[in-house]
Amino acid sequence: GLTLYRGALEIVERDSMRQTVNVAQPDAAERRTWRRRFAPGELGYRVEALQAEGGRAARALGSVRLTNDRGFGISDVLVADRVAPRADSAARWTDLIIEPNAGVLSQDEDIGVAWETYALTERRGRVRYRVELALTLLEVSRGASLGARVIGGIADLIGISGQGEDRVSLSYEQTRVAAPVVLDYLTLDLDYAPAGRYRMTVTVTDLATQQQAVTSRELRIDP
Repeated sequence: GLTLYRGALEIVERDSMRQTVNVAQPDAAERRTWRRRFAPGELGYRVEALQAEGGRAARALGSVRLTNDRGFGISDVLVADRVAPRADSAARWTDLIIEPNAGVLSQDEDIGVAWETYALTERRGRVRYRVELALTLLEVSRGASLGARVIGGIADLIGISGQGEDRVSLSYEQTRVAAPVVLDYLTLDLDYAPAGRYRMTVTVTDLATQQQAVTSRELRIDP
């Protein structure tokens, strides 16, 4: 079920469904998406699942800020178990195969990362921009220094620099055919990353204007 809120828990919308899952399948997970459009403002959401026969339940909570901003900017950064194009290429996030997770990433496993950049400045039919993806260790559960490398998505990645044991950053520049929206996606291999809490920050610099857009999110890695 999905419940959407505004203000002091004012319910905006509620939707639910029942589904039979064949546990004999190799991947018995049930995936569900909702797509809605709302006016600008703060919106809270709650997603719940209940297996009545087993008496088991799960819940995820969060909030989003909806704006009507225009011009240069960047979307939220998506972190999933896997992000890959449905065909040879992908222009928007809807063109990606996304395998979500429960908010906890497994140590020594690859993760998929994706985001969109909007209204880059066009020069002669092209856009040029620089990306820096930084992963900062906020709270460590176990030892080992942090390392990371990109193994997919951006084949021509250049410039990988570690900055101390608590932060690693990856950077590259891209020249693309001009479009209102530019999609970036990659597979990040966390090389011996210690279990703990992290902040992932993506900074996009429009090389035509030197304007920057930044987005970040926290994630957790368990042993």
